Formats: sequence, structure tokens, C-alpha cells
Amino acid sequence: MYDPRLNSVHLCRPRRKQYGAARAEMLDAMGSTTHEVERRVLGCRNAPLDVPVPYSLRSVRTGRLYPLRVGINTIGRAPTNDIVLGHHAISRRHCVVLVHATGGCEVHDTASRNGTFVNRQKVSRIALHAGDLLQLCDDVFVVLGGGANDGTIVLGDGGGEEPGDLRDTGADWHFE
Repeated sequence: MYDPRLNSVHLCRPRRKQYGAARAEMLDAMGSTTHEVERRVLGCRNAPLDVPVPYSLRSVRTGRLYPLRVGINTIGRAPTNDIVLGHHAISRRHCVVLVHATGGCEVHDTASRNGTFVNRQKVSRIALHAGDLLQLCDDVFVVLGGGANDGTIVLGDGGGEEPGDLRDTGADWHFE
């Protein structure tokens, strides 16, 4: 299945090879259950869905909530990413947060130029837990999930939003 969020045509040959290896490792880590859930959710764009989203990222700088769905959640500068960050130091396809259908969440750096950091440690792949800090250049996010979320986050239900859009249904979050 072709996924435009994972293409590497923009990369020069050496980085394309690195990206391909990182992408292959991430897809291998995905597992068949997570792949099937993602396929079903992405395949139902026209139907109202009520799919709980177990994890989200909260920007430390802006406070914005980024719900993460089960499966692949791409982050980077390219407009096809699930989370688009505009800073020039962010790679077009910087990293992927993989949320497993069977529980758990992990981040995979996808051969980014400036690295992916979790709790100030540079990583290529690592499990994420509630309260972890995910840093991509100057953008820092707090991982919320695994019981840390007080609000329900669901996949768009057609209530004025595009089908398949993610929305926060009303949790109040406070960061000091």
C-alpha cells in the first residue's frame, strides 16, 4: 500500500538509503494488528467514526494538542505529514510516532538531519510513555496517554469537520 507520508523522492541518494532503512524498520515494528486497524480507519473516510485515540502530543510552546491515531503518525515539514512543523531545521519527513493497536507507542527517527530526542537523549527508535518529552529541533512536545488523558479524543464524526479529521472533545490541559 502506497503511503504519500512515507515517500523519499525528495532525498539525495545516500539519505534516501538511510530513510529507506528507517522506514523499513518502522513498518516492520508496526505489526499486523496495527496495520489492519490503520487500514480500516484510513479506508473509512466517508463514514462517521468513533475511534478512541490513546495518545496525543502537546506542544510545550503553544499548548496545541496533536491527537495520535493508531498506526503511523508522521511529523515533519512536508505538507503531507500528519503533524506539519514549519521550522526550516525540521526535516521534511523528520520522524514517525507509531501507536500500536495492542497498546504502546514509539517514535522512529526517519534519517532526519538534526535528530529526534526523547527526554534530551538522541534516539533512532524508542518507546514513548506518558510524560516523556519529544524534541524535534526547537519544538518540544509532552507525550500524553496511557491514562494521562482526561478527555476523550475521537476521530472526526462529520460534525462540521472533514471526515477523518482528528479533534479534541474538550479536555482542559494546563502546563506550568
